[in-house]
Amino acid sequence: MAHGVDLSVHAATKYIVGHSDAMLGTISAVDETRYQGIRRTAIALGYCAGPDDVYLGARGLRTLGQRLPVHEANGLALANWLAEQPGVAQVIHPARADHPQHERWLRDFSGACGLFAVELAPIDRTRLAQMIDGLAFYGLGASWGGYESLVLPVDPSHSRSAVAWQADGPLLRIHAGLEHIDDLVDDMAAGLARAGL
Repeated sequence: MAHGVDLSVHAATKYIVGHSDAMLGTISAVDETRYQGIRRTAIALGYCAGPDDVYLGARGLRTLGQRLPVHEANGLALANWLAEQPGVAQVIHPARADHPQHERWLRDFSGACGLFAVELAPIDRTRLAQMIDGLAFYGLGASWGGYESLVLPVDPSHSRSAVAWQADGPLLRIHAGLEHIDDLVDDMAAGLARAGL
């Protein structure tokens, strides 16, 4: 709320829960008037969290301070390593100094998470599948924020509205989990080699 926003909506399912085993979200309001509006709407629509999900959120909060720095360190280390690989066209991570919005990230954030994107050099779908299917430390999935690392091929061209997405190679969304960074790098290196990158 310190950055001039009225409402903050957060997917607690991700880093707060931290184990990919609950569905939970939060909404914070800057003042009582906005809070009451959200509260009335939630009551009218019947939104409520189940007690098990709330328990799992409380469990995750207890270790969030220990987990998030590892996600950040692993994410940056993996992104920096990938940026040096010849088969990588670009790394999209706002905590990296080469990101076009890095100055805004510095202004608004005190740390990073483990989520970032990588555009690979152009390869066909078969080679991309060989790369991903052989990964041992990365699951295939979209629900980032848990302890395990994830990778997911994505195509943002259909969801971009302000600026068209233009890339020659496939885009991977990567979530760096809590595994040892050497294991994550070695696994990704083997994946790039399988793809001929």
